[in-house]
Amino acid sequence: MKKIARRLFLSCILPISTCSLFAQPGDEVIIIPDHAITKTAGNEVISFILKIKNQRKNAIDGTLNCLLPEKGLSLITRPGIRVTIPAADSIFVPMKIYAPSKIRAGKEYIVRFSLKEQSSGQILSEGHCSVMMNTKRSVSLYALSTAIQLENNSDSLIIPVRVVNNGNTAENVTVISSLPYTTGGDAFYATRQLNIAAFSDTLVYFRKRVTRRMLQAEGFDASIKGFYTNGELFGVSGIKIQSPRVVRRFNESEYQDSFNGNYLSLSAENTLNPYKSYVLGAYGSALTEEGKFTYSLNATTWRNSGNTPLLRNTWINYQTATAGLKAGNIDKSAEINLNGRGASFFISDSLHTNTIEAGYVEKNYNLIGISNKGRLAPGNAGWLSFSHNKDKFRLNSSLMYDNSPYTYSKSVLSSNTAVYQVRGKFRMSASLHGAYSDYSLINERSKISAAGDILVNGRVKKFEFSSSNFLSLPSYPGMRKGTTSLSERVNWMSGSFSVWGNLNYNRFAPQYPSNNTFSPRYENLKTEMGISGPLSQGVTLSFAPAYAQDKSNSYFVGNENTASSLKSWNLNTTLNCVISSNQYISLNSESGIYRSSYSSRMKYHLKTNVNYRYKELGIFSSFQKGAFYFGELVNAYSMNKNNYTMLSIGPSIQKDLFHEKCMVTASASYIRSNISGSSLAANSRIEYDVLKHTRLFAGLAYNRLSYNNDHYQTNNLQLGLVQKLPTPGIALKTNVLDVFLYKDVNQNNTYDAGDSIAVNQPLLINQIMFLTGKDGNIHYKNLPEETYTISTPYLKGWYAADSRIYLNKDTRTEIALQKTGALRGQITLSFSELSFEIPRSKAGVVITVTDKEGRSYNTKTNEDGEFSFYLPAGKFTASINPENLRAEIDCLNCQQQVDVSPEKSTTVSFILKVKNRKLETKKFKSPGLK
Repeated sequence: MKKIARRLFLSCILPISTCSLFAQPGDEVIIIPDHAITKTAGNEVISFILKIKNQRKNAIDGTLNCLLPEKGLSLITRPGIRVTIPAADSIFVPMKIYAPSKIRAGKEYIVRFSLKEQSSGQILSEGHCSVMMNTKRSVSLYALSTAIQLENNSDSLIIPVRVVNNGNTAENVTVISSLPYTTGGDAFYATRQLNIAAFSDTLVYFRKRVTRRMLQAEGFDASIKGFYTNGELFGVSGIKIQSPRVVRRFNESEYQDSFNGNYLSLSAENTLNPYKSYVLGAYGSALTEEGKFTYSLNATTWRNSGNTPLLRNTWINYQTATAGLKAGNIDKSAEINLNGRGASFFISDSLHTNTIEAGYVEKNYNLIGISNKGRLAPGNAGWLSFSHNKDKFRLNSSLMYDNSPYTYSKSVLSSNTAVYQVRGKFRMSASLHGAYSDYSLINERSKISAAGDILVNGRVKKFEFSSSNFLSLPSYPGMRKGTTSLSERVNWMSGSFSVWGNLNYNRFAPQYPSNNTFSPRYENLKTEMGISGPLSQGVTLSFAPAYAQDKSNSYFVGNENTASSLKSWNLNTTLNCVISSNQYISLNSESGIYRSSYSSRMKYHLKTNVNYRYKELGIFSSFQKGAFYFGELVNAYSMNKNNYTMLSIGPSIQKDLFHEKCMVTASASYIRSNISGSSLAANSRIEYDVLKHTRLFAGLAYNRLSYNNDHYQTNNLQLGLVQKLPTPGIALKTNVLDVFLYKDVNQNNTYDAGDSIAVNQPLLINQIMFLTGKDGNIHYKNLPEETYTISTPYLKGWYAADSRIYLNKDTRTEIALQKTGALRGQITLSFSELSFEIPRSKAGVVITVTDKEGRSYNTKTNEDGEFSFYLPAGKFTASINPENLRAEIDCLNCQQQVDVSPEKSTTVSFILKVKNRKLETKKFKSPGLK
C-alpha cells in the first residue's frame, strides 16, 4: 500500500514540478510548452505550441532553436526561427515534430528548446518536453514464394519464410511449418523459436526430405503459422507445392493426396474370432452441369450372429450453388441433437445471405432394419430453420418437433440466436429458446419452459475477456435441461507474458417425468488464476493456483445413494521445452490438498503427465496419487482403499519403409491401479501401397486386463484394402486444352523457320503447374467450361504475357515466347533547406509498366530505390501513382514513355520532390500583461 500511495503522490506532483522547471520566479524570459509529456503511436506528426513570455522592460530579438535526440525524431518546423517579443508581452510559436514508427517503446525522447539573443548570442531561456512511444506489437510473416516446383531429381524441399517485426519491442515467437500428414517421410511439421529485435526481420528456411508420395501427388499445400509466446496467432502463409507435368487431368480438388477423395474400402475385423465382422466403406463425388453429387457408405455385417446388418453414416447428397438435398443417415446439431434416417434440404440466395433448411428423421441410427428391436419405438423429429448472415450481423431461427418415447414426451422447441461483431474486436451473441412439452402418454400435465444465453468476448488494448452464460428451466427439453452455466475469463498480455483469471460455475438439476425414480443433481465451482511466459528460448512455464468445489447425488455406495462432495486447492504447472526442430518434452502437474464427504481429514493428491517426442518416437507417462474425481473417490471408499493410485507408461512410433511405400505405426501402454488392477494394451498398423492408387493394410489390437487372479484378454486382427477411385462426371461436358510453346526468334508471332521448340518450359494454367515435353506441348484433360489464364514465368531471357482463353470445346493454342529486354531504374528523393523532414527510405514504392494493349506489370523498389523488369520488346509507359505517395511528396515525372529492345537494358528514373514547409507564427498581446 505504501508503494501504491507513493506512486500516486509522484504521479500527481510530477506535472506540477515539471512546469515549475520552466518558470522559475527570477526568470525574465520563460519558454513553456503546452504539453510536458506527449505519447504517440508512431508514424505521426506531433504538434505543440511554445509560449515565450518576455518579462523584461525591453523588446527581445532572438532565434528559437529546437534540439532533438540524435536518433528517432525529425523536425518538420523550419529550424532557427527568428522571433521578436515586445516588452512585457508573450508570443506563441507552433512546432511540429515527426515521430516515425521505428522508435523504441519505453524510451523517453527529450526535445529541448532554447532562445538565443540575436545581438549578443546569449541564451535567454531554455525549456524542454518529452515524447514517449506507446508499445506496439506487430510481427508478420510471409513465404518468399507462394508456389514451389518439385523436380523429380529433388532430394529436399526448401521453404524460405521471412519474419518481420515492425513493432517497437523485441519479440520471442514460434514459427511452425506443416505439410499434409500423408506426404510421408519424417515429422510432417517443424518449429523454429526466434527472438527478433524491434524493427528488424530475419529469414527462416524450413527443409524437408522429398518423398516418393510427394512426387506422385498432383500437388499439396504447405502452411506456415506464427505464434507469440502467449499462443496468439500473428500470421499465416500458404504455399502450393507441385510436381510439373506434361499431361494432367483436371480434378475439382487438385491438392488432395492420392488416398483422399473418392475411395472404396473393404476390411475384416476380429478375424481371429468366430463372430468376425466385415466392413464396407466408400466415399465419392461426381460433378454435374449444375452442381455436385456426393455419397458415403459404411456397412457392417457379422458372421455367426443374428444381428441385423448395420448401415450408418450412409447418405447421398446433391448440391448446387443455391440448393441442396440429402437423404440417408442425417445428423442435426442444435438444442436437441437429432440423428436417424430421413432427409433434409436447403435453399438460399446466390450469396448465401438468407438460407432456409428443413428436414425429417426417424430416430433409428441404422439405415436398414430396426436397431432397437424389442424396445420402445424409435420416435421421430423434424425441423425448419432460417438463417441470415450479412456483414457483422447473423440471425438464426428454428422450429423443432421431437417425439421421444424414451422420455414419454412430444415437444416443440423454438430457438432464436443473434450474433453481432463490433469493430472487429468484440463479438456479442444472445439466444432465447422457448419450448412446449406434452406428457399425455403418462397422464401428466404439459409443461412450458425456456432457456437463454448471452455470450460476449473481445479485446481492449492488452486485455482479452470472454463471458458465457446459460440458464434453462428444469423441464426444458433440450440437451442442457435444468442447467445454470457461468463461465468468465480475463487475460492480460504484456510482451511475452500473460496473466489470466477465470471463474466457472455449473449446476445441473433436470426434472424428469414422475415415473423416473431418480433425478440427478450436480454442482461445480472452479476459480483459477495463472501466469505464463518464457524462461529462455524454447522454454515456457506457467503456474495456475485453483480452487474447486463439487457436489453430486449420482453415486451409490452399495445399494445406498449418498450425497457426495469434494473440495480441492491445487496448483497447476506446465513446462514446455522445444529442444530442437524434431525434439521436445512437456511436463504437466496438478497437485494440492482436498477434502471429501468420504473422509473427515485433508488429503494430498498429485497428478503428473510427461510427454517426450524425438522424430518418429514418442514416450508418455502418467502418475496419480489421490482422487481428483467422484468416481475415483467412490471406488476407493467402497473398496476400503486409503487412496487412489495409478501409474501408466507407453511408447509410440511411426516409420516409413521401402522408400515410403510402407508406413508402420505402433503403440503400447501399461496401466496399473490399486482399484482396477493392471492392463496392457498394444496397437499396430501396417499400410503398404501395392499400386499407385491401391493400399493394403493390417492392424492388430491386443488388450489384457488383470485383477486379483482374474484375467481377460482380447485380440482384434483387422485386414483390409483401400482403392482410390477417379472422380466421374455425370452429364458434364469436358474439354481438352493443348498448349504449344515455341521461341519466336524472328518475332513474327508465327512458328516458322528459324524458331525453336520451348523444351522444359514451366507453364501455369490457373496456377496449376506444367512442364513442356520434348515437342513443346502440354495436355490438360477433363476441363469444365470456364475461362483459363495461361502464364509463362520468365526463364533464361524468354517470356510471354499472360493470356486468357474461354474453353467450351477441345482447343489447341500456340504461345510465342519473346526474347526479353531489361528495364531498370531508380527513384531519387529531392530535398531543399525548407523541405519537410520525412523518412528517407526509398523501399516499397510501386512502379507500374503498361504496354500498348493495356496489360500492366508491377514491382516495388528496394532499399536503394532501385527496380527492374524483364519485358518483351515494345513500347511501354512507366509510371508511379501519386496517390500511393506521401502527402509531402510531389512526383515531377510520374509517367514516362520507354522503348524496350530485346537483349538490351533500358533505364528510367523518377524524381520525387519533397514539398517545402510553411512556418506559422501566431502573436497576440495577453490582456493580463503590461
